[in-house]
Amino acid sequence: MKKYYRIFSLPKFGNEVHENEDAYYIRNPCKPIGGYYRFSLADGATEAYLSKKWAEMLVQSFGESESLIDEDNFPDFINTVLDSFNAWKSRYPEEREADGKPLQWNEEARLREGSDATFLGSWYRKMKMNSGGYGRRSRQGIPAYSKCGMNLLYPFR
Repeated sequence: MKKYYRIFSLPKFGNEVHENEDAYYIRNPCKPIGGYYRFSLADGATEAYLSKKWAEMLVQSFGESESLIDEDNFPDFINTVLDSFNAWKSRYPEEREADGKPLQWNEEARLREGSDATFLGSWYRKMKMNSGGYGRRSRQGIPAYSKCGMNLLYPFR
């Protein structure tokens, strides 16, 4: 079964490409985890501080998770990623200082306010036909989604 995907992402109107806060993650589409194919995307909030990093951590954690994340364990997943993000965030001022770019007073306040991102995670698996083989109908798979925020997914075949 061939898999095709395209990701389109644009920065907020008036911003430069490097200011884009979007993130996506596609696990090797040829090797499902536990029989599931998965991908995720997140839209970091431009107004919040370090939202790009938060979005990147969300999509990567979802994509690399060995377990299936669904509505039952989604809050635990978010809390685990949040713990990792907060640990990274606590080291961030020291990293900036080491790079010769210490935080400015307004950045320190924004760092305390937190980061925001919308998130969409998707997984699906191939359906086996009664014959035991994969056929035309199996290409549809069974999509399932975990979503938080305003991302849009347009599945089509």
